[in-house]
Amino acid sequence: MSFHISHRYGGDDPDVPFSALDSLLAELRENPDDLEHPCVAVVHDSDWAIAVFTSGLVTLENVDELEIEPRHLRVERPEDARQLLVDLAQGHLDVVFAAEWLPGYGTNSA
Repeated sequence: MSFHISHRYGGDDPDVPFSALDSLLAELRENPDDLEHPCVAVVHDSDWAIAVFTSGLVTLENVDELEIEPRHLRVERPEDARQLLVDLAQGHLDVVFAAEWLPGYGTNSA
């Protein structure tokens, strides 16, 4: 299984080392008021994707099966978001699903 990352200002990179997730999350600190480009994401080959927003909102959705309801949660620490991204990238879906997700996309405001 593999994955790709989606950068805040466009572009995807496949199968990057996990250390690249630190710079991916750092993109969220580069202009926190930019409402047009509010998130970065990891998309696993299983079609599950996690997006992390500048506000601390994290969403989980299946990008292929749109009838599956998206989920969201809020993180206080970037390390928590990073761990979710690593777990998804590694295909540890059971660990990802075990987080305290709430239904829907939530709200991107802090």
